[in-house]
Parts: sequence; structure tokens; C-alpha cells
Amino acid sequence: MGHRTTAFTILAALSALFACACSCDKIPSDNLPLDRTLIVYSAGFNSLSGYLRDDINELAGGTYIPGKGDKNALFVVNKSVKSSYKEQTSPYIIRLYTLKGAVVRDTVHTFPTGTVMADASTLQKALDFINSNYPSSSCGMVVTSHATGWLPQDYYSNSGKYYTSADPYAASPQSITQENGDGVSYEIELEDFAAAIPVKMDYILFDACLTGGVEVAYALRDKAGRIGFSQAEVLSEGFNYSTMASHLLAGGADVRAVCEDYFNQYDNLTGIERSATISLVDCSKLDGLAKVCKELFEKYRDGLASVNPESVQGYFRSGKHWFYDLEDIVAKAGATDEDLGRLGSAIDGCIIYKAATPSFMKPGNGFDINTFCGLSMYLPADGSAYLDSYYRTLSWNRATGLVK
Repeated sequence: MGHRTTAFTILAALSALFACACSCDKIPSDNLPLDRTLIVYSAGFNSLSGYLRDDINELAGGTYIPGKGDKNALFVVNKSVKSSYKEQTSPYIIRLYTLKGAVVRDTVHTFPTGTVMADASTLQKALDFINSNYPSSSCGMVVTSHATGWLPQDYYSNSGKYYTSADPYAASPQSITQENGDGVSYEIELEDFAAAIPVKMDYILFDACLTGGVEVAYALRDKAGRIGFSQAEVLSEGFNYSTMASHLLAGGADVRAVCEDYFNQYDNLTGIERSATISLVDCSKLDGLAKVCKELFEKYRDGLASVNPESVQGYFRSGKHWFYDLEDIVAKAGATDEDLGRLGSAIDGCIIYKAATPSFMKPGNGFDINTFCGLSMYLPADGSAYLDSYYRTLSWNRATGLVK
């Protein structure tokens, strides 16, 4: 089966699929403010637009779509491939609603042709447009695109060329969402992604690979009440879009139910397809976790530097060794039972829900999942000087001093 194995997931739909393709902005005049809004942000101008087309159709044909006059609203921000990366398309915002028994896909805003969605300014403009013209008491977002967690742009695919780079920032570090072009690739740097979100969200869900790191959660702690993400890669089907709006709109933002649906659909499969990791984090508890980790990282600094990476639970394949289990890192660094108890309590205080299959992408070049705390993290003992230089710029490292 196809899967999002390059650390990516996307939701894409061809503009021809939508009922309204007008190019002017359509501003509502009544029924505002809304009670609850769901935004699906799909940077889909890349290799998985076909899978994302299926996702958008699944969303539109799901168990719940709000009516035009309801106090709930569902938006999709999307850009997709038409024929090739040489033929640029226009990103657009559609509002999905029911009217007289039919599902309407109403284009309410279009961006200039060639606008890159995997860009912090585009993300901010899209969110500003929705928040300004459709104000809501509660807003949440699903982000679906290629991603490599906290890693710098291009590093996941071409790490070798950066080990000897004289300039640690020559690659313009970026990692959340991805868009292909004619010979180029775009991504959004993690901290820029956080800065582009103009209002605090009730939740952010990442239907994307390798985003489930403490680095990602901590960077977004002031931007969302809850964050749901996968520590490992995400297979091609991604989230269950048929029930998503029912849980997040009609169900009163039941984010845990979305995470459970995601896990259960994979856990019920067999063989290589039974592969999934997921956790849901309470962002208000992350500063407490950072405080505990700062103390333990300093106390066990020698152990962190010398730990055998092969002894630590990882969430990666094909030698992409930058995503390890946070709790297991500290355990294998030599922490005492007492300190592990403190760390475990701090992690459990953050984790609302977590689940993992017994293994990932096995048989094959996958891995067993023997321990799972719900958060991955960088292991400096299996990193590089280049990554250390970049990692020092992340808010998680500034708070905990993992890399000095």
C-alpha cells in the first residue's frame, strides 16, 4: 500500500471538484459570531495529492457537516497538483456546509496563482481571513502535509551533506508542512509556524509524520490548548475524516475521539499495515515537564552524551535516527528509579491519551515498540554538530538546556 513514509501526510483536492470556483472573497453577513470552527490546513502541492483528494471527499461525505445557518463552521485551506509541479495552481479556502440536503463546497477566498502554502505568511493570512470574517468562540485546526518534526529543511532526505557544512544555517532550517515546486521544495520552520498562528486554538492536530516530539509541542504550547500528533510516520490513510467533523464540531471538540479513531483503524489491521503511534497533549502542563527535564538533563548530562542509541526506543526507519522516546532516553542515561518516577509523573500529567501498535512497518525495515511515553525527542548522542547548532535555537532547548 502507499504510505506517508517520507515523514508526510497531505489533504489535497483539485479545484474542479468544488461547487463554487469564484475568485472573489465571499464575506458572510449574518449568524456571527460562530460557536465552533474547524480549519483543515492542507499544504497539498506535492506527491500525495491523490490521497488527500480522497480525504477531502471523505470529509465532505462524513457523518456530520454543519448547515449553512448553523453556529458551527468547517473550512478547508488547500492547494493541489493539477498535472505537474510546473503548472502552478491557486490555493483557496472553501467552506463546507449543507443546504437543502446537499453538501456545498463554497470557495470563500482564493490566493494568487503560485502562492506557496508551505510558508508561514500564507498560513497566517489564511487564519487571519477566517478569524476576521468568521469570528468564533472556539477554533481548532488540523494540519495535513509533509513534515519532519523539528528537523531542519532538507535534512531528513539529505543529512549527509550537512555534516561538514561550514554554515549551520545554510539550509534555511524548516520542518512543518511541505510543498514541491519545479525543482524546489518549501517547508515552514517550526518556530515560524508557531509565530504565524494569530489566535490561541482550542487544539491543533497534525495528520503528518514524525511531528509527535516534545520540541513541537513545546513550541506550540501558547498557540493551542491541546495538540495531537504521531511520533512515528503516518500511513497514507491518515486520520478518519468521515467522523472528524462529527467529533470536532457536533461532538463539542472531542479531540481524543479523533485520536482514538485514528489509532483504532490501524490497530484493527494486520501485518505491515498495523502501524500507528498517537498521543494527545495538554499544553498547559508542558512548562512543568520542562522544569523537571531541565533538572534531569543537567544531572545526567554525562549519561546523555554516552548513551548507546541502539538501547533506546526509536520511532524511525531507514537510519533516520532523530526521534527517540523521551522517557527511555533518560532511563538509558542512567536515571534512578526516583528520578524516573518524577519524570514519568510529569509526562503523564501532559498526556491526555496515547496509543501505539506493538510494532511499526514490520515485517520489513520497521521497528518494535517496546516502550511508549507519548513524546519523542532528539538524542544528542546520536546527532551531529550541525543538528546541535540548530537545536539550540528551539524553545524546548532554551527551556531545558538539553544541548549546551
